[in-house]
Amino acid sequence: MRVIAAWILALGLVAVPAMAGTGGAGDGKDAAKSNDASAAKDSSGNTSAASSSTDPAAKPAPANLVDEIQQLRDLIEAQSRQLQAQTEQLKQQQQKMQSMQQQLTTVNAAVASGGGLVNEGADPALAINPASSSALNYAASRDEKKDDSPVAIHFKGITLTPGGFIAAESVFRNRALSADVNTPFNSVPYPFSDLSKISENNFSGRQSRITLLAEGKLDNVKLSGYYETDWLGSGTTSNNNQTNSYVNRQRQIWGQAAFENGFTVTGGQMWSLVTETKHGLDNRTEGNPLTVDAQYQVGFTWARQYGIRVTKNFGDRFWLGLSVEDSQDNSVTVHASPGQTVPNIFFALAPGNNGGLFNTGNNYSFNASPDFVVKAAWEPGWGHYEIWGLVGTFRDRVYPCLVGISVANPCADGTTTNSTNLANNQVKTIGGIGGNIRLPLFNHKLDAILHAAWGDGIGRYGSGGLPDSTVRFDGSVEPIRDGMAMAGFEWHPTPKWDIYAYGGAEYAARTWYFFNFANGVGQIGYGAPFMPGVTGATGFADSACFAEVGPTAGGLATSSTGNCTGDTRYLAEGTIGFWNRIWSGPKGRMQWGLQYSYVTRSAWSGCTTIVAGTSGTPSSCGASSTDPHGPENMFFTSFRYYFP
Repeated sequence: MRVIAAWILALGLVAVPAMAGTGGAGDGKDAAKSNDASAAKDSSGNTSAASSSTDPAAKPAPANLVDEIQQLRDLIEAQSRQLQAQTEQLKQQQQKMQSMQQQLTTVNAAVASGGGLVNEGADPALAINPASSSALNYAASRDEKKDDSPVAIHFKGITLTPGGFIAAESVFRNRALSADVNTPFNSVPYPFSDLSKISENNFSGRQSRITLLAEGKLDNVKLSGYYETDWLGSGTTSNNNQTNSYVNRQRQIWGQAAFENGFTVTGGQMWSLVTETKHGLDNRTEGNPLTVDAQYQVGFTWARQYGIRVTKNFGDRFWLGLSVEDSQDNSVTVHASPGQTVPNIFFALAPGNNGGLFNTGNNYSFNASPDFVVKAAWEPGWGHYEIWGLVGTFRDRVYPCLVGISVANPCADGTTTNSTNLANNQVKTIGGIGGNIRLPLFNHKLDAILHAAWGDGIGRYGSGGLPDSTVRFDGSVEPIRDGMAMAGFEWHPTPKWDIYAYGGAEYAARTWYFFNFANGVGQIGYGAPFMPGVTGATGFADSACFAEVGPTAGGLATSSTGNCTGDTRYLAEGTIGFWNRIWSGPKGRMQWGLQYSYVTRSAWSGCTTIVAGTSGTPSSCGASSTDPHGPENMFFTSFRYYFP
């Protein structure tokens, strides 16, 4: 209004003198009168200088009037400049609002395709559902209070975003496993074990986690690095006696270059490419089960290991990726028939070398190549779909002349005594295929999930930890055929609640061979059956899988016995649980959760009644056993504080 009033006043002041000095058509009479009046004499009787002029335009305007007009013009120009500056500011604010809206739309779309609460893998700062109104308010309140509670730290052009959570958790198992909040599913005890007769109740803060994300932007590439750690590592001094000191362990640590043309290169320790991602093939969007159990869910396919990954984004609809990952033969599980022992004709693993910074309490394999994983992801507009393939190798060293060589049974090179002659390395190819599907239902309130994988030697990629390989009659390593699947639902009825239910199973096939032992023909490998009427097919001993054995010397519980081979046929688990966010705000988030799981471990049937062999002959099987199995009931609780 001030600008409009100034314009009106200025126009009026300019127009009045102009109208007074010039006449329009038909104004000649008035102009003549004006000229006559201008000839009036001054008080002294002399005619003024102005009256002697016959040109009215020659009459100068008063000095004060000119100054006023100039001031008004200056004011108008100043107001115009101010209005223009305000217009520019308004445009900038509109552009910022549009940019923020685009970012929110992108986040909403990403989270809508993957659900709400993120238990692991993704940045814990995104653990609430950004699609919900409370989440948006939470994000806005964090932005409003950056000085009070910064989300990120800016250092030398790099944005550092800390995150993580502090956890107080517990687990109750009706059959003891002597384990923390991560469940070793393939160790669920059979009835013979003393552990199956006693329960356990363990408390832990070890799943607490710290994360740090570093990001920087160059002209055409975004650089980032990510570090994630918890305390679920165990050292030689770790105990629950008094200090409860446990080792901080490396979960993820990788660097990444994401180019504007859609290519992304990532290197370091990360989730395997076989693991489901909720958006494209992007790191930190892994679709892990929402369980409190740090081993997740039977049937879930995953690994965290070294990898070099290259992916390509085709229009945010289709992604293709290739990764080169660390290979490891998780478990070479080999047994022999009753009364016979596995011959020392091979080695495939060795304890870690302390000087090489490997764990001396674990075994490491000597693989000839890394694992190669190829994966494609598709998001056509509804749902997220993945398919992947994996290929790698296992290797062992074989000694064909080291056992059982005699005059009657000479080695292939003609020698008649045991020796390392003809020792050689054997390499076997392993591999498998798998897929993951995530479908949002009911306006993203419910996610339906399906994982499946099948292959040879891929047991370590399942949560159950089933064995990868066994040994053939010639001593060479042989991959075990493994299968795994998981289905589930994740329901997000309100921004404060996540309710989940999963069911999964993992399978390891019988992989066995006949072998000429020193005392007769028997079986070697994994899960060998009793075959009545077939010479040497006595099956593996399961006679002690159904009755308690008793403690070992020193008062330690028995976890295994030679008369209970118990090679796992399958693992199955059903899980239900929930998370409730008590409070979310600029100072962080509090949430708690409960989980119940039922697990059953079932073994391949073997020999339940063993008949001792005579001198020079092996033991035999009097009857075949039913499948030994061990059930397990587990209850988990969790209380967590997430960093803002």
